[in-house]
This record gives sequence, C-alpha cells and structure tokens, in this order.
Amino acid sequence: MIRCGSVPARRPQDRRRADVSLLAVRALVAAACLCASAPAAVAQRGALSGEQLIVLNKSDATASLIDLGTGAVVATMPVGTGPHEVAVSPDGRTAVVCNYGTGAAPGSTLTVLDLVDRRVVRTIDLGEYMRPHGIVWLPGGRQIIVTSEASQTVLLIDVGTWAVARVIRTGLAGSHLLVVSRDGGRAWVSNIGAGSVSLLDLVAGTVVKTAAAGRRPEAIDLSPGGTEVWSADGQLNRVTIFAAISMDTLASLATGDNPNRLKFTPDGKLVLVSNARSGTLGVFDVARRAQVGEIRFPADAALLRVPAPPGAAASATPLGIVVHPSGATAWVALAAIDRIAEVDIPARTIVRFLQAGREPDGMALVRAAPRDRGAYYPPPGTWAQRPARSVGMDSAAVAAAVAYARAHEINWSRDMRTQLAANTAKEPFPAIDGPFTDRGVQSGVIIRHGYIVAEWGDTGRVDMTFSVAKSYLSTVIGWAFDRGIIPDVDQPVRALVHDGGFDSAHDAPVTWRHLLSQTSEWEGTLWDKPDVADRRAGYDRALREPGTFWEYNDVRVNRTSLAALRAIGEPLPAVLQREIMDPIGASRSWVWHGYRNSWVDVRGTRVQSVSGGGHWGGGVWATTRDHARFGYLMLRRGHWGDRQILSETWIDLALTPTAIKPVYGFFWWLNTDRKQYPGATARSFFALGAGGNIIWMAPDLDLVVVLRWIDTAHVDEFMRRIVAAVAEDHAGG
Repeated sequence: MIRCGSVPARRPQDRRRADVSLLAVRALVAAACLCASAPAAVAQRGALSGEQLIVLNKSDATASLIDLGTGAVVATMPVGTGPHEVAVSPDGRTAVVCNYGTGAAPGSTLTVLDLVDRRVVRTIDLGEYMRPHGIVWLPGGRQIIVTSEASQTVLLIDVGTWAVARVIRTGLAGSHLLVVSRDGGRAWVSNIGAGSVSLLDLVAGTVVKTAAAGRRPEAIDLSPGGTEVWSADGQLNRVTIFAAISMDTLASLATGDNPNRLKFTPDGKLVLVSNARSGTLGVFDVARRAQVGEIRFPADAALLRVPAPPGAAASATPLGIVVHPSGATAWVALAAIDRIAEVDIPARTIVRFLQAGREPDGMALVRAAPRDRGAYYPPPGTWAQRPARSVGMDSAAVAAAVAYARAHEINWSRDMRTQLAANTAKEPFPAIDGPFTDRGVQSGVIIRHGYIVAEWGDTGRVDMTFSVAKSYLSTVIGWAFDRGIIPDVDQPVRALVHDGGFDSAHDAPVTWRHLLSQTSEWEGTLWDKPDVADRRAGYDRALREPGTFWEYNDVRVNRTSLAALRAIGEPLPAVLQREIMDPIGASRSWVWHGYRNSWVDVRGTRVQSVSGGGHWGGGVWATTRDHARFGYLMLRRGHWGDRQILSETWIDLALTPTAIKPVYGFFWWLNTDRKQYPGATARSFFALGAGGNIIWMAPDLDLVVVLRWIDTAHVDEFMRRIVAAVAEDHAGG
C-alpha cells in the first residue's frame, strides 16, 4: 500500500527524465489511496516541521539538505567522490562525510560541512587510510570514529584538530560499517571481506573478539538496550543476531535479496532491513525473531536511473535507512530512482517520496534547528526584552492574548492550606505531609528567539508549581543517564536500587522507562501512602503488568524520585542546582521540598527524598523567570551558551511518545496529533502542574511561554492566540 505524498521539483539538470519520473511516481501514489490518506500525510509533515534530512548522493558527489516539513531540498553541498556515510554532531551544526571513492579510484578524504551556513568548511586528507566508509560521532562530541576499509583499520579522529588521534587495526578485510555503544566505550564493526563482525574496546584500542557472520556481512546495528548486535549478510540473505558482549550467535533469520542496511526502532521492538535487489523494506519483530511485514518500493521503468540488467527484476534499490526518534517514521534511500521514501512504520505504508540527487545512499537526521546559531542566552540576573514585531510576532495580537490570560485567572483560593484540603478531600489518604505556601496572583512570560516579548504579574515571586516538578525530576534523571549512572532506561530499577522497593514478583520487572512514562504499575507503600492513594483509574482496580497500563500516580512518581536518589547517591536538589540551574543562570530562590517523613539514609548521610509535585505539599517552588530558563534549555535541546548540559539523546528519549499514551513522554506532556492542546503546534511539549502552572515549549515557533495560575479551561484558547500572533506577523506589528 502507498499513501499519497509529494515529490518536490527536481534540480534543472536531467529535467526531461525527471518530468517523466515525477509523473510515474504520482501515478503510483494516486493508484493507491490518494484521497483517503491526505490528512495523515499532512499531519505527518506538520509533525516534522523544523527537522531536516541530510542525504548523500553518490553519483553527484553532493549532500542534499531536505526540509522535512515542506519536503523541499533547501541546500546542496559538494563533497568528495563516492560519498557513502555521514555523521552529524550532537548539536546538529556540523556533518562529516566519508568519501569512499569509486571502484577504480579509492577515496581517502572526509568532508566537513557547516549545516548552519550550508557550506564546506574543510576537507580532511586521511593519507594511507583509504576507502573511509562507516562513521559515527562519539558521545560528548569530541571525536568521530571512521572505518578505513582498504587499510583494515578503525580511526578515532579528534574534532578539535581534525587529526587522527588513534588507529585500531582490525586486520580483517573490508572493515565496513560500525555501531557504537551509548557510552562510547565499545564499537562493533562489520568486516564485509572477511565474513565477520568484530567487537572493539575503544578505550584500550583493541579488538576484543571477532565472530563469523556469513560471507559478506554489511549492515549492522546495536539494540537500544545494548544487548544485541544484528548484522545482515548481503550474499547469503540472512541476518545474524549476536549477544553484544560475548558475541555468541543467538539466531539467524532469512531476509530479502541483498540486505544492505538495518536499523532498530528506538524502542528496540522492531528492526528494519533494506533489501537492495528485492526492492523491499523488511520489518522484523525483535522479540519474536520473525519478519512481520514488508514494504515494496515502486520500480517502474520510467523511474529507473539505470535500467535493470537483462533477466533481473527491476528494483528501486533501497539502501540507507534513518529512523525518527519517535519511532513513527523512517526514511529509506532509493538509489535506483533518486528518491527518498518516507515510511509510516506502524502502518507499514509509504507516506510520500522526496527528491534527492543521483544515487542517494547514506543519510542522517538533523534535529537541532540551524537557527540556534548565535542564539541569545540570558546572563544570570537579567533577560533582554524585544518588541513583539522585532521577533516576528504581531504586537496587538500578543497584547490581546496576554489580556485574555489575565482575565482568566484560576478560581483557586490564595490560602493554600484551604486549597490543598479541598483538592484531597475525596482521596482515601488525604494527609498533607509536605510544606506549602500561599499562592500569588497570575503571572506569565512569553519568549521568542530567546528574548522576552511580554511579561505580566510578579515573575520574581517563588510559588508552588505542583506537577511541573515532574519535568525537573525527569531532567535530573536525564543528567544521570548522560553520565552512565543510569546506563539504560530499559534496565530494571532493581539492578541499581536495593532498598526492597522493587523486590516483589510484580515490581521486579519495573524499568526506569516504566517509571518515567507512568506505566510502571508499581505496587507498594511510600511515605505512609500506598499506591492506591492515587490510583486515579480506580482505587480498587486490578493491577496490570508493568508497561501495559498508563496511570498518573504521585505515589509512583515519588518512588521514582527515591529510586533516582538511591542511584545517584546525593540529594536531587543539589544535583539540579549544580548541574542544571546554576549553569543556566537561574536564581538561588527556588527550592525543592519533600515530606516530613521522607528522610532516608544515603551513604551514611540523612537526606530528604523530594516529591514530584505539590499534591500533598512539597515539590519544586520557583519563580516564573526561573521556569522560563528551564524551558529555554529544553527548547535549545539541552544546549546553553557553549555547553551541552543535557544530551540530545536524552532530550529525544524524554520527548518520545509513550506507545500506550502518545501525549506523554518521560514526565513531559506532548502534543502528539495536537490532542493535548489543539490550539498549539504539534511539536509543542509541556511541563504541566495543577492550578494552571505551565511551561510551554514550541520548537517550530522558537517559543517558550510560562503561565502561572491560569484557568485551565482557557489555556487552549490562549495558545491558539499566541500561535496566531506568530503566524500573522503583520509588517506593522
């Protein structure tokens, strides 16, 4: 099945053939389900607004930059001969291309591209290390790792000097593609000429183990949990599955003809395999060890750049694969028809075709917006302001939106003791165990392109924020993840936490992902409150298996906080201050409270375990401006000034929709399909707290908005007005 989509106009050369190809693709699309799928295709493009795909075109020796919102090629940059693979820096500003060369003329260079200015900034001559092919940017962003197929080596290249820092010799023919562990300590290399896969220790600079992998293993990927390596043999048409550390063979699966690339989905449940001669994308279920789907790409004669050999079936020649961090979309390079197929993974359908150059192959997703170059970051204690019109917003519309918000303050008592008692009156365990403070009047701030556009109320007042605290908790856990303290979100919590809270048969399988996505179904009592105290789906309902049911439950959130405290080994507020709030210039007025009875011993020190909200008191109390800095850090994908405070890997994990609750990530609310707030953009995400406490990030609008004490029934209309104020952008402002 093929869904309707768009094929942008081709570049001027080969226009006559392109016109024929364009008509052929459109005919194939129309023949499928043109009208029925139009809304889905439009929604998909909207969700990808602001993201780009870099595509290497082997026969053109170019790299195309495609805007995934519009489908248009926005830049074409020259690279070396025969570009095969590309890696993008963690901040999304730089790409490095391996120039493999041609059959007769081996390449030995790398091309460095500035993705902001869209230009070549340098060419790196590797000298004796010829036929560079596989490439990965290592965690931390300071080195890249490259295979040199002809010299049977793997190179570590320092990004600061662009010099080869270390050479690891595999001694095996055709060291081709590679994949790296999340901590950057290990790599797995497919040796296409030697019929093997090697495990490398990148710290020691040695080959640890090599395992037989058929005749011509090429494709390779590591499972998100780091436990399995999958490698595909293009001659035997099979995938071999290895245990990542022991390199023992676990299984062997049949594929289509000439499997060329394979990729795991971010949740580790599926593997996509491109079969070059079959012209298909195979979909494999990891747990079942079975192929569960197949997508066939069109190979009409009018589309083929090179006719199929006599007696051979025509194929679009699918090669490179990129999977979106959401797990919903994949892009597949179709080398024989000079296009990229955009695939809806859950539906197993083609959404649209994107025009590429000649013979597209290697690709990478560019997720950090180039507009962030030179972004303004407010220094501590101050924040520059700009008129709305100077940052592309309609002044009158902004003023009207602010007036609308101020006219709809929430109908909560200013006396927080009275309000909390009312909030918990019908609960089975209503005791307020944490501190609280009376609330202030409504306040808010609107920030675009980093500058304050509008501000109202007392934005310097420290107020309770309720479940906004969950997003701060998520961020501290993200810091621990980035440093390997919590090495894998899919690891059972009991592997790190040994306080008895995860010892029961029911709780033992609970992972960090389950806790952060509110799907843990954790059962137990914490701080004198059993989990049934907040079973909002029914106090007497039966529990489900962890990961199979979503429920917002503050007892379980507090259990997450305690687990993080146990794993990290120091008070979470101290980590938040040192690693997050101080680096972004936040004030020292914010506090993070726990309960009167939430004190524990951690490594011989009495420490308070803090709460993930103000439901029973406690939680994060902060100013509106401090919330805005926190939101701005998230808008900039963990980047602040010259520092990457949170990795983009974590940002992607935290903002990936939960399968059974697509509007929820890791203690962050999402606007998937605009279901949370129809008035906001689809890429918006939020920290939401009771009482109308909201931090709203809209990456596609470069916007952060903080709202305090707004009537929640009027939030969507306020957001609609702000989005319209950006869209209108009247010249007169």
